[in-house]
Amino acid sequence: MASKINTTEYMYCSARIRAVETMLISSEKIRVMLDGATFSEAISKLEEYGADLIYFENGEVDTESTLQKMYNDACELVWNNVVHAENLNFLRYPYDCNNLKACIKCNIRNISPDSMLYDCGMFSPDEAKLAVQGEFAGYPKNMSAAISQAIDAYAKTKNPQNIDIILDRACYADMLECAENSGCEFFVELVRTKIDLTNIIMCLRLIRMKMGRMGRALLDGAVLSGGTYDLNFFAECYEDGEDRLCEALAFSKYSKFILCICENPDTLSVIEKYSDDVYMETAKYAKAVAFGPEVAAGYLIAVEYQIKNLRIILDAKRTGKTSAQTQERLRCLYV
Repeated sequence: MASKINTTEYMYCSARIRAVETMLISSEKIRVMLDGATFSEAISKLEEYGADLIYFENGEVDTESTLQKMYNDACELVWNNVVHAENLNFLRYPYDCNNLKACIKCNIRNISPDSMLYDCGMFSPDEAKLAVQGEFAGYPKNMSAAISQAIDAYAKTKNPQNIDIILDRACYADMLECAENSGCEFFVELVRTKIDLTNIIMCLRLIRMKMGRMGRALLDGAVLSGGTYDLNFFAECYEDGEDRLCEALAFSKYSKFILCICENPDTLSVIEKYSDDVYMETAKYAKAVAFGPEVAAGYLIAVEYQIKNLRIILDAKRTGKTSAQTQERLRCLYV
């Protein structure tokens, strides 16, 4: 762990971010968008709430670019105001990981990855394309090493799942290392919580798929290290079944999440929603911090989850889903 943080260095940037937090889209405003009848009404509300709309050449709103710009603007604000902003890189590594996976898979299929790439990671989409060609200077060490490993694994097995497993494992390792080097225990807790939730959901899926020894082999290769619970814990739960997993976590910080699993035995999408809610509850610790790097991390997570809800609502309005169908997918927000 790095040396202890001097929180007084963060007084100005924390005040700046607290001021900007007042412009986050609240749960009440999300509800107004949800209750609107049409996609056009939702877009109008989005603009009213301060979004800088981006348009296609045909005049239609490019919702994905608009939402990505919201996150990019938040990152720019943080990077321009926070000291030691590199300590927050762990929050953007998942976007880089997504881009690397997309580029590798699209190269295999000989198609363009452009529509699948995010421009809100630490590295641009063009840098991701170069990285899978061997030019990965600047990428964190674990993801750098994983690029060739993922390509080689696919060449041997022809299983694209191996690409995801190898790069996800590397991404989380880089996230945890970045958090630990920051000297901020809150950052470490965020990453470990994300690791735990990913492992719990993965174990649950394999249990419900009833794959026997094959499922156990997948478990052994997919469990992420660095969390609260190790491979032996998940292997025991896998062998003993879902009830054992729920029992083992019943009095942990994931107790409400486990209750959700019990109440939604057939709906993994709902379980993933509650997983995100557990992570947000962890992130809300930052709201009680007067000044420090936690304030910046909380803000970036707030924007990310705001965007998740906006994407869910806009997609629902575009496809004609009801408010009730959409409501059950919405994540808890920071404000």
